[in-house]
Amino acid sequence: MTQMQSQSQLDQNAPILIDLEDTDEGFGAADLAFTSSSSSHSFAETFTAPSFQSTQETRQQSMDAAAADRLTQGLQTIMDGARVGRDYDLAINSLLALFKDTEKHILKSLSMYLCHLQDVPDKIVKHLAYDALMVAEPMLEHSVCLSEKELLNIIFMKGAGYWKSIAKRTDLTDNLVETLAEKKDFVTSMNLLTNSGAKIGPRAFNHVRDLARKRNELSPIMAQRSDIPVAIALDIYWQVSNALREKLVVTHNIPKERLNEAFKSALKDFDDSLRGMDDPTPTPLMRELASSYQKAGKITTSMLVKTLFVGRARFFIALFSQMTGVHSKVIFEAMRQPGGRSIALLCRAHNVGKENFVSIFLKSRSLIHSRKAVDSTELHAAIRYFDRLDPAKARRIIETTLAS
Repeated sequence: MTQMQSQSQLDQNAPILIDLEDTDEGFGAADLAFTSSSSSHSFAETFTAPSFQSTQETRQQSMDAAAADRLTQGLQTIMDGARVGRDYDLAINSLLALFKDTEKHILKSLSMYLCHLQDVPDKIVKHLAYDALMVAEPMLEHSVCLSEKELLNIIFMKGAGYWKSIAKRTDLTDNLVETLAEKKDFVTSMNLLTNSGAKIGPRAFNHVRDLARKRNELSPIMAQRSDIPVAIALDIYWQVSNALREKLVVTHNIPKERLNEAFKSALKDFDDSLRGMDDPTPTPLMRELASSYQKAGKITTSMLVKTLFVGRARFFIALFSQMTGVHSKVIFEAMRQPGGRSIALLCRAHNVGKENFVSIFLKSRSLIHSRKAVDSTELHAAIRYFDRLDPAKARRIIETTLAS
């Protein structure tokens, strides 16, 4: 069966162009069935019956609730008593030992209760904050019992899941904000930007801006923050919508001369490859220029080839998307798939000649996979496929694929 699949799917919703009419084998589906004796079938029916499952779930929920209540009551008793002496330490250590044998979802319920209290014993707070993420999240987001020093230690010791939870806190210090921003994690940065209680300083904004150059989704969120530095506002000006541009101009009173400088600077972003880029989506400025070229009828195959050869990969995607009417993510998937068939389909459907198809195919590969050059066998197979493709058939395949 001939089928092109992306090496690492960028977006599960981005369709992959497949020529079903060119396959040597049809798609088949195996019928899966379980065979069993009458006694085992009856046994299985018993355990899959809705009434049995409902009873079991209700019973388990009751047991979990009772266990959570016992833990909460035990801890509350300790907290209400004297917090000094050997008995207190022994009680805390006994409770911590009990935590080790407690289901995580029960500990999560306890964490959700304790995260809003101000006088939780330090050992309990630390145990929950360093536990599995589902247990730690409530404490990391809300507990005032966690100091800046402890939160910094968690950031250094734990992974991105813990960072993004801490980034939601309303009491973040400048040091915590900068340390989180320095991680350049997408979700963590997004949580910082959407956290109205977080004061983001210039150094932290610089880290987020660096990440935004790879993840375009961050720029519009940055533009909506009133504390964004003017230099960064200018840097992202041409990467956001017209409405946000107007907001940036009004908020920062940016003169026209500086906008012209920002435009020249934004043009430098056109020079990029797609290697190591998390988000190959063209910037708003790239899409605007491509749309203008399309309306003026200036997008030609020679322009596409030249754009690729000067290394402007995302601008090529914007131009080719305008020319073909195909989403930019589909264009990117076509560029990265081995075999060249998706590129051949797009080129054939829009009357791109063989020579330009070969140039686009070869240069696309080099801009995405520098170490995976197209060998002669792959190139000849792609050319043979291109030669036997009828433009009408290519358009039909694309329309069928995108409609599904």
